[in-house]
Amino acid sequence: GCGQMGRIQALNAALDPCYEVTWAIDCNISFAESLASMDVFADAPPAVSADYRAALQDDSLDAVLVLTPPSTHKDISVAALQAGKHVCCEKPLCLKMEDADEIVRVSERAGTNPIFFLAYPRRFGIDDHKILNTIQSTLGSPVFYRDVWGVVKGHVSGVIHEETGGGGLLFENSHTLDSYNMTLGKPIKVFAVAEKYKPDPSGTHAKDTYMLTIFYESGHKVVFSSSWAAPGIGDRPWVPYGRQIRPVMDIVGPNGLLHYPAEDPQFSDEYVIYTGKEQGGEYEERERFAVRNDHDSGFHRELKHFQECIRGRETPLCRARDGAAVVDIIHAA
Repeated sequence: GCGQMGRIQALNAALDPCYEVTWAIDCNISFAESLASMDVFADAPPAVSADYRAALQDDSLDAVLVLTPPSTHKDISVAALQAGKHVCCEKPLCLKMEDADEIVRVSERAGTNPIFFLAYPRRFGIDDHKILNTIQSTLGSPVFYRDVWGVVKGHVSGVIHEETGGGGLLFENSHTLDSYNMTLGKPIKVFAVAEKYKPDPSGTHAKDTYMLTIFYESGHKVVFSSSWAAPGIGDRPWVPYGRQIRPVMDIVGPNGLLHYPAEDPQFSDEYVIYTGKEQGGEYEERERFAVRNDHDSGFHRELKHFQECIRGRETPLCRARDGAAVVDIIHAA
């Protein structure tokens, strides 16, 4: 895939001495040609094709980055694994549960040769690991995790609302669901509702507004709601990636709580940790930490991790089975 993510990861790979980009594949051949003509490839432009099977026949090819729409992930990933190529697949894993099951079967049969790595950049995120560490070291277990998001006037990218992308919950918020699973463990029960509200002249029916309650084997509980059509939910706007988002998040544990956004006149973009609640008393602020939102650097760290996994020095942080767990949650909605 040579769209937005393809160009991002092609540049990251080209600037990493551990990689040599030898193929640019896109069903729209002009996208592949455009990527291959990037300045960073001036000395050794990759071969181009509209058919990924051409690259899989190349014996010199070691690994494949699957950066295509989610509806195509299963066919490409399975074919690459069966051709003996290591696979780094962009999130989400796929659209259908039966496709997820097949990727799990093929990748686990292959073991570590070739490897399959599912690319969720929040697995490398500073914010996500700080939240995980805060729960483990400060809040205690189990926690009640409330996370509510509204995107003002919907997402700037049409793919969020296209059925081939799975709608906002699968295409975008699967990041969030995988982060919950990484933090809280194995989900065992889900209650969910979902609807489509954003007018779409193309006539697609991808759902854009939803609420989920997730129960975990560990006793943790999550209430998550997001809308990619909402006029705004929550306290104030936050503007990453060219869209306004209104978030509210609380994580309440037996020993304290984590809250976002900070409740102060400056509206600092910070998480706040409260502890020390005595019987009948109030929590006291213990710590603040700034939101890093370091997803972009996560893309680079994904490729570093992928090549370390290929060399046998690291184990994939996210596997096909982890992606299947997210698809399973989403199918409840």
